[in-house]
Amino acid sequence: MSNDTAPNGVITPVRTAEENVATLELADNEDSGQSFLLAEVARGVFTARIWRYDYLEDGRIGSEPLEITIDSTGMKGGEMFHDLCVFSDQLEDFRYVTAAIVDAHNYLSGGAQ
Repeated sequence: MSNDTAPNGVITPVRTAEENVATLELADNEDSGQSFLLAEVARGVFTARIWRYDYLEDGRIGSEPLEITIDSTGMKGGEMFHDLCVFSDQLEDFRYVTAAIVDAHNYLSGGAQ
């Protein structure tokens, strides 16, 4: 994975599951894991993030599939919304954030859908 071609929002260098698990504070023979931020794109009230849960279980390092979250809590009254809500004057910001996070996801997953 070449860092000079990383799309907007990808946190470089992209750390492997092994590198992420090495940052966890683990006791001897302890299983543990954490969600690690791999990409973040923000515009207007929208912030899209890509997370990967990396873990150590029974001495083996593993990862869960990438998860994309889109947050709009910066929207006035956003705390009232439980589902995604996009107003027409925010559509261009939403489109930008969505397109950028899809590019980041494709980059991080090697183009897998």
